[in-house]
Amino acid sequence: RTDARAWLDRAVVLSEHLPLAMQTGSRFMTEIYYLWFGDFAAASTVLAQFSRLARSQRWNPITEIFFHVTAACLAWYDSDFDLCRMHVGKARELANASGIHVYDGLVLSQEVFCELHSGNLDAAEGPLEEMDLFTERLGGIHRSQYELLVAWFKFLRGDLEQAFEHVHRANSLTVTAGRPMFLDGIAQILTAHILFGLARGAEATRYCSRAMEI
Repeated sequence: RTDARAWLDRAVVLSEHLPLAMQTGSRFMTEIYYLWFGDFAAASTVLAQFSRLARSQRWNPITEIFFHVTAACLAWYDSDFDLCRMHVGKARELANASGIHVYDGLVLSQEVFCELHSGNLDAAEGPLEEMDLFTERLGGIHRSQYELLVAWFKFLRGDLEQAFEHVHRANSLTVTAGRPMFLDGIAQILTAHILFGLARGAEATRYCSRAMEI
């Protein structure tokens, strides 16, 4: 929709009036949406508001974990990999200290995105193995993201056949989960890259077209 940005701006204003417990997820999602629009300044503003809230309120561990995940996400988008690693580390510490591990998949995915973006493939292997164990029992969008990240990892390692197997599974899971736009878009682009590498240009072009539609 062409008016999606206007609705997003309204949602951010309205979220200021939500109870603190309800702001946790909304702050994370609004930042993600601004990043989809390519508006780093707006995403940074949302994060700054989140940070001010952190200093002014007594937070529960879930909210703190979400804050660090949000900060980590913006950091790897901005190629500030050391900052991303710092926030991921804090989120992990909070999860271990509180015993709240329900969001471990989200934390681990930020770590893997960071290391793949930075080209540090060896550092991505450990959190990918953790994600495998964590998402296997969850399935759905969580498993789709894991398969996507493994496909990207294999692609960067030059193992195109295995990369295609994983991205095919990611695409299937994404369809079942209702095609969330962020995962669907990345999956289409990655699939196209892998197919081009496999000299399957006609198929790759179709995935490129799908990515442009998204």
